[in-house]
Parts: sequence; C-alpha cells; structure tokens
Amino acid sequence: MAVSILITGPECSGKSSITQLLSSQLSSTVVDEYARSYLNNLANEYQQTDLEKIIQGQYKLEREALQSGSDYVILDTGPVVLCIWSLVKYSAVSPFLMNWLNQAQYDHVFLCKPDFPWKYDPLREHSQQREELFQRYEQKLQELNWKYTVLEDGPEKRKETVLKTIKFIP
Repeated sequence: MAVSILITGPECSGKSSITQLLSSQLSSTVVDEYARSYLNNLANEYQQTDLEKIIQGQYKLEREALQSGSDYVILDTGPVVLCIWSLVKYSAVSPFLMNWLNQAQYDHVFLCKPDFPWKYDPLREHSQQREELFQRYEQKLQELNWKYTVLEDGPEKRKETVLKTIKFIP
C-alpha cells in the first residue's frame, strides 16, 4: 500500500515546488493539480460549474494514483484546497466535495506556508490574502483532525522536513 502524502496550502506557497523536489527523491506517483490543466484549456472565465468539474477531475486522478502500486503517492493539492477555494469564491461547498473531504485519508499532510514573495500567475487570485488563507487551511486541517506538518523557509528546508517526517510513517 502506497504512503499518501498530501501537499496543501494557499496559492503561491510552494506546493508544486516541493512536489517536484520530492518526486525526484522518492519512488513515487505524483498527482498534479488538475485545476491548472483544466483552466489553461478554458476559453473563458471559469464559473462555479467549472469548479465542480475540477473537483471531480482531481478526485479521479487521486483515486487512480492511490491504486497505482507506487511506494509513495504525492498529491499536489486535494480536497482541502478545493474546499477553501470553493468557500472563498462561492461561499459554498458541493456535497460531492464535502463527502470526499470527510472520507479522505492521507498518511501525512504538509501545509505550505506562504513565506516567500508572491509570483504572478494568471491563475492566481489572492496575492494579498495568503496569510489569511493559510490560517483557514490550518483551521480546516485541525477541524478534520488530520496529521499535518507546516512547511516553511526555503525548498531545501522543506524537503528535509518532509523526508524526516515520512521516515516515521509505517
């Protein structure tokens, strides 16, 4: 059974960077953020119905990866990101997402702190609210009672923290 590692946090907090670093260190299957490919192929502004398609696409990729037979599955986003995004953007969370969130189980969650300068990306929306969003993520993880570790500082420190932490996952 694969060790599942969920990387979560607000936009521009280093989720994809740490995922890439880990994938080069571990025998793993990586699940990229489905929203990026979906939104990059969208001809117009996304709507709430698009978010539901993103949620279902991310869920499908996660399920497939968790059944891949890899030693590690590294998830570059997941139901927490989609829940916070949905609440911030639409003040609601779909029943499908709530069900996924309530049933999801990960061996460990790493919450990325947005402690470095913002980088522009046309898909990012909240440059001034990263710390507030980080606090919402942390509150949600606590509500869910999920084991998590905050990742902060530079990429090497984050990688070192993850590798030390996962050594103790049975």
